[in-house]
This record gives sequence, C-alpha cells and structure tokens, in this order.
Amino acid sequence: MRVAIVTGAAQGIGRRTAEILGEAGYTLLLLDMQPCEAALSAVRAAGAEAEVLVGDITDDAFIARAVSLVTERWGRVDVLVNNAGISFIAPAETIEASAFRRVLEVNLVAPFVLSRAFGSIMLAQREGSIVNVASIAGLVGVSDRTAYNAS
Repeated sequence: MRVAIVTGAAQGIGRRTAEILGEAGYTLLLLDMQPCEAALSAVRAAGAEAEVLVGDITDDAFIARAVSLVTERWGRVDVLVNNAGISFIAPAETIEASAFRRVLEVNLVAPFVLSRAFGSIMLAQREGSIVNVASIAGLVGVSDRTAYNAS
C-alpha cells in the first residue's frame, strides 16, 4: 500500500493530482478548507481508498489530526503534495498586513509545517517524496498579487 496526502484537493491542480494518484493505486488523504466530494467520488471511482479532512492547514491542531489519521489508519506516508494556495487580489498599498500574513501562512509556512510533520514519518520509513506546487508568479510578478508573488 502506498499513501499520498494532497492539500488543496477540492479543485484544480489538487483535485487532478488526487485523481492521478488514485488511478495509480495510492490510498489518499485529501485536505482542503472546503468539502472534497467531487474529488473523493473521482478517486473512489478509480478504486482508490480515500479519506477527506476539511480544515485549515495553518492550524496546528488540524495538522495533528491529519497526522494521527494517517498513522493510525495506514501507518505510513509515501507522498505529500503541498498544493494548497490562496491569493489576495488588491493593490499593495490597500492590503492590510493581516491579509498579507494570511497568504504567507497558507502558501509558505503551512507547506513547511506539513513537510516537517509528514517528513518525519518518511524519514522513519527511510523513504517518501514531498512535492511542493509553486507558481510562476514567484519569478514573474503578477500585478495586484503582492503577497502571492512573495509566497
């Protein structure tokens, strides 16, 4: 059994990543702030075992729940896909510092914390892969997305 965790799994790149991993035979934990019914249905239709946790990846208690679920249910993790990301669209001079910090927490800090949490399991197993999904906006800035570009 191979186990993969995908953040931002409800839609877009995260959902498609989950579908591909499910088709490849991975057991999946899907994480998102919104329900993942469509992604869950798609991966189960491919014959994959999957669970969903809905919550905030910047919340340490939520991450602890995810780690507990994985270790108690499957006892291993083979792949972590840090895909979740948010953006705040507004001119830089109008953005509150709290909104800027929120984007950095989701896009930059949470992948580190998740990688540390699940990476420790991978280190104990002596195998595993972490995939960090990024945007070209980190290299070529997009107007009115200051925090997103920085993250």
